[in-house]
Amino acid sequence: MTKLLEALRILLVAIGFFMAYWIPNHAVFWLLALVFLPLTGLTAIESLFFSKKAALAKGWKEGSPYQTQSALNNLATALAAVIALLFHFNPQAQAAICLVALLFFGLSSLNHLRAYFIDKSAPIHAQRFIFTIFLWVFTLPTLSKVLF
Repeated sequence: MTKLLEALRILLVAIGFFMAYWIPNHAVFWLLALVFLPLTGLTAIESLFFSKKAALAKGWKEGSPYQTQSALNNLATALAAVIALLFHFNPQAQAAICLVALLFFGLSSLNHLRAYFIDKSAPIHAQRFIFTIFLWVFTLPTLSKVLF
């Protein structure tokens, strides 16, 4: 199930970036709806309901309070995204939610990079770091136009 969720995350993110760049006047909407909502929401589902398999895939201990705390942080961000989309929050509010998720994933990727090099953990950790670089590269231009 974790591989399916991973593939779904990648697919939705790719579609989200395509839509954001194809329809630039609604770019933040697409980033929130198809990039950051799936990333945070599916990660929360994976961490909360498939925690053993998710931890095993990364070579981490299962069931730590930090795993649950991280899952709940992702769930909170996903719920904020749903609320923002349902109630038609303005682009700046939507971009702020994207920025929070982007910062979390950026900091989390540094933890993955540490795990890969220092703990000699699974290659998925290096992949997480590389994917996060792409996330930043494709997201920052759009968010900076709206936020700054």
